[in-house]
Amino acid sequence: QIDDDLEYYLNQSEQLPSAVQIGAVLGDDGQLSVAGGLLIQNLAGYEETAIYQLAERIQEMPPLEELFKEGKTPEDVLAILFEGIEYEVLEKRPLLFKCQCSRERSEQAIMSLGREEVESLYEEGQAIVDCHFCHQRYIFDQEDLEMMLDVMI
Repeated sequence: QIDDDLEYYLNQSEQLPSAVQIGAVLGDDGQLSVAGGLLIQNLAGYEETAIYQLAERIQEMPPLEELFKEGKTPEDVLAILFEGIEYEVLEKRPLLFKCQCSRERSEQAIMSLGREEVESLYEEGQAIVDCHFCHQRYIFDQEDLEMMLDVMI
């Protein structure tokens, strides 16, 4: 499973003692209904043994899929994981998808291709950048490309 692979990578390659569990539940229509995960890592200055205690607890607790099917909330999952251990939720934020693309970032991507490639795009008449995450399309005409070339001098 991907959580095992991620945990292995963090522990072995990054040398960050970590515990990971990921779970997802599909609805009757086959669409993703609920998904979530736990990533446990020590903060700097804390004893490394704490991570191993929590890693054991993650292995002993029911899989997240089961907890989600039972209607458990993120707060419920934390209460199960940290049972008997004092903890504090520092922040709650709503989950949302927000792509980081922008016209400016797309312009920087074009300029990173180098002067010769931007000149070639200028000769073609335009450059089109499609974001593969949110499907936003950015079109740069010859005037835009000329301004990029002026900046690249």
